[in-house]
Amino acid sequence: MAPTSKISHAIRQARAFEKAGLGKVGFRVSRSANEADRVIAALSALDSTDAGYIRETMAWSIAECIKTINSIREEIPSAIITVISTSFPGSVTPYLDPNSSGQRGIIGMLERVLHQEVGGSEVVIYGDHASIHAQVRPVTGGRYTPRIDYAMADIWAFERRPEQNSLGYIAAAASLIDNYPEIEYDESWGAEMIRQARAGEIEGMKTASNWIAARVNMHVTRQLQISMEDEDDEVELLE
Repeated sequence: MAPTSKISHAIRQARAFEKAGLGKVGFRVSRSANEADRVIAALSALDSTDAGYIRETMAWSIAECIKTINSIREEIPSAIITVISTSFPGSVTPYLDPNSSGQRGIIGMLERVLHQEVGGSEVVIYGDHASIHAQVRPVTGGRYTPRIDYAMADIWAFERRPEQNSLGYIAAAASLIDNYPEIEYDESWGAEMIRQARAGEIEGMKTASNWIAARVNMHVTRQLQISMEDEDDEVELLE
């Protein structure tokens, strides 16, 4: 049970937002069930459950999410709940194809799996961390490996060029398009950056942070498309 002072503080904040006419009030709940008490005490409309990094704790994450969702639903049946998680790893090296000389690999995406396991869209709204690893690490100096990630519906494919400088992005982009020709027709900004890199145009795209931005853009674009398709399917079923 959360301390009474914390519950009272959450209630005061929720009431203040409501009084100010700021619309719906959102709460972010970690996987720790201890936080659910103060949320249930203060919740007015919207609840967000953050599952954090789920790749190594999938079964536990599913169980904790279901437990938290059920406890909120018992007290506030009308709550709008979003489960937010990420399965993008801190390092891609465990996912390298052993026959690729350390150049490529595939990472399975688990966010949609978690969403379905806790009940899907009938129970909670889909959410994720936009293909960003949950734990932020400090930036350090030293060499880096040029790498480009291509975000698809349920996997991330990546190409990397160890021991190369920024020109390695050109080879990585060309190989990605060879293996995933749909990049040619992908209308996202991130895919356009891959096509430009293949052509040797990497000015402004020579650092890892720029390619993380491209991956995030492709991931968000893809997940929005999936969500919109799911909504269209639901409308057709209702009709």
